[in-house]
Amino acid sequence: MSLLAAFSAVLPLPVLGQVSRMAQTAATQAITRMQLPPKASGGLPAPQPLSADTLRLAQRAKIMAEAKAEAASGANVAQLQAHLTALSDARQSAHEAIGQALGDLSQKSVNAWVFTGEGLAASLAANMQKEVPPPDAVMTLATLFAGEEVSALEAMVHDNHHIGP
Repeated sequence: MSLLAAFSAVLPLPVLGQVSRMAQTAATQAITRMQLPPKASGGLPAPQPLSADTLRLAQRAKIMAEAKAEAASGANVAQLQAHLTALSDARQSAHEAIGQALGDLSQKSVNAWVFTGEGLAASLAANMQKEVPPPDAVMTLATLFAGEEVSALEAMVHDNHHIGP
């Protein structure tokens, strides 16, 4: 789990977050499925947060109402200059945040086992299963990167256990 967290920190892809959640679920499932649910207490159920769709609709309605009120009040040059200054400041801080994130990302590294190959999916899967470095691993999670040009991704990965051409 710690290696998976480190890998998703180095290569922050949504699919790696999904794999991390799946691994966490698989790791805790043996314990949680044996637990008895709590007895329901009388009265109303506990409050639940609004669904994402309802919350988005409420936020959009609020933004639209604010925009209508702003449009009705009119605008002057000082307000427009203030908005442009705020936009410029936000842009500058976003650029600084991006630079900081890239700097932080360049300092991270993780060991990975990589398998590359070409051909039919069935033969690739069989070859990949034969060459797994720790054959006694309880859980093995994989992410497939497929395409005609994955050389940029391959250039990012430095591993000691590369299998394939």
